[in-house]
Amino acid sequence: MSEKKGIPAWVVILIIVIVFVVFSNQTQKTTLVEETIVVNYRSYSRYPFTCSVGATVEFEVGVTNGRPIDIYVVDSDDYGNFVHMMSSQSGSFSSIITKKNTLGSRFDFKASRSDTYYLILNNAGRVEGGATPLGDVSVYVKIIG
Repeated sequence: MSEKKGIPAWVVILIIVIVFVVFSNQTQKTTLVEETIVVNYRSYSRYPFTCSVGATVEFEVGVTNGRPIDIYVVDSDDYGNFVHMMSSQSGSFSSIITKKNTLGSRFDFKASRSDTYYLILNNAGRVEGGATPLGDVSVYVKIIG
């Protein structure tokens, strides 16, 4: 009598379960925002988004009508500093991502800690080396997370 050797059924089932768990735990990307807005002259717009550590968010920003703007991604602390600087015209802030004097950009952001972050579209000026606004701008914004 010959004995058949092969992979036991429980090993095959275990492999199938592992593959299913790995692929089902992959994060699905979702479009969070896709719109064209007007950022008024001497103003800014902001998009808050909450991330856990390690989360990745994709951005596409493009001026569709008007002059260059400044684009920033900041954490919650520096968003407060940015607002203070804009209202008092003094102070400073730090950004995680900076795109000054641009008509658009595509970029990714990976959260280094759990926090509320902000995408800022600045048409107010007031930032050294940044854009010089002369009027309202239309901006296409797409955020995928």
